Amino acid sequence: MNSKSSSVLRSPLFEKIFKRIQTESACVICITGASGVGKSTFVTELVKQAAALYGVESTVISSDHFLRKELRGSISFRNNYDGPLTPAFFDFEAISAAVGALLSGNTVTIDGYERGHGWRSSALTLRPSKSVVCEGLFLDSIDAVSMLPCDTLIKLTAPQKVIAERKRRREILGGGKMPSGRRRTTTDVEREIDSTQKAYESYAKVAQPNCTTIELQIDERGDWKPMIL
Repeated sequence: MNSKSSSVLRSPLFEKIFKRIQTESACVICITGASGVGKSTFVTELVKQAAALYGVESTVISSDHFLRKELRGSISFRNNYDGPLTPAFFDFEAISAAVGALLSGNTVTIDGYERGHGWRSSALTLRPSKSVVCEGLFLDSIDAVSMLPCDTLIKLTAPQKVIAERKRRREILGGGKMPSGRRRTTTDVEREIDSTQKAYESYAKVAQPNCTTIELQIDERGDWKPMIL
């Protein structure tokens, strides 16, 4: 992640979040935003900074691994790419159970999706931690909010053309495959970019009660502008 992103995580705003994790017995940070906005990259840097600056170790759990089983492809993420993703496609109850188990000191084993290789049964083992970072789509939807515990919600946003370019690089270079097993073409990727935008614009976003919400707005120059909502 660039130095501007690291600078945001070193700001007084995030210092308060990290110190809260240090002092509380359990803490859940949820990070959400459109596909391609940079959630995974941001999470990697956040976890690294928390460990380096405050000695806080965190366990990361991605909602991607909780796509409902009946919707999973054998090689691709989904078995059918007709239409955009919706919050109903994800098992937020199972995510909540996994988060609760991790905070209670239990190891959790889940199925995992690996880009270009497909779904793998019991592929991921998550170690317990008092700090759990949950990242993924739709974590500010009513489906997620009604199930997931959350102390801090971080919403990542960016201009659509920035997101589109990131998705082009990720999907073409990342070895993504269609349900038939063939590699994705440029046409497939452009179709998914359009579908992704529709998915993000169409679902109802709700406030998480008793939760600090932060929006990081990323402009075309890569500047991150935090704003408490």
